[in-house]
Amino acid sequence: MKTRINILCLCGVVIGVASLFAAWVTFAVLMPNDAPVIAGTKSGLDFLTDKEAMDGSLYGMDGWIEEKFHACQVALIIFAAGLAIALITPIGGFVQLAGVLFLYQATQPNEGLHWLHGLGTEVGFTIGFVSSFIVLLSIVIPLGLSLSYRANPIPKRLFTFSRTKPT
Repeated sequence: MKTRINILCLCGVVIGVASLFAAWVTFAVLMPNDAPVIAGTKSGLDFLTDKEAMDGSLYGMDGWIEEKFHACQVALIIFAAGLAIALITPIGGFVQLAGVLFLYQATQPNEGLHWLHGLGTEVGFTIGFVSSFIVLLSIVIPLGLSLSYRANPIPKRLFTFSRTKPT
């Protein structure tokens, strides 16, 4: 038996894991009544591991920023699940992409939030998007050890690791 490894898919997963260490969301909030400005960035790992930091009351804010942070947290959980799925099949790239797009939607400002000066995406978001694109590209062009995209039928392309009979 010969093992085929889709290196392009694995590279996309490694880039996606690396993106979790970068900043994904930046925020700057001016509180009412001339309270000080609260600003900072959050990495993907902050959203996945630090439950206390997701509590808006830590920043002296009400529920609206907490809701935004929880939406970002859900988006990054979806992205991380896509990374895990991509270790088995490049179709996990669709799950990664869904997480990235959900995070983009979550960082868009709501109407009527006059205190919010900025909530946006950072470099980790961009790297995560590129990671999902690379994983999805590995379905079309499965580059790697013992792989040839011309000779591979579609079912063989849908696995990161596959076995074939020797020819």
